[in-house]
Amino acid sequence: MAWGVLAYPLDPARPSIPQAEQLSPWSLDGGRKVVFTSLPHVASDAVTKLRALMAPVAAERDRWQSQA
Repeated sequence: MAWGVLAYPLDPARPSIPQAEQLSPWSLDGGRKVVFTSLPHVASDAVTKLRALMAPVAAERDRWQSQA
């Protein structure tokens, strides 16, 4: 299992969540997944968002490893 993140700057002129982000994570071959996300320009807000994204990924990784 492998995860990747494609992060790009949040566009304040477009407050809605982009479709690619709404449909995340995207599944690739071999069980790999990619998360698309827009990050705020304020560093602390971006860190908070990344931490929230990584929590379920870490939980899934832990479940997967416990089954191996």
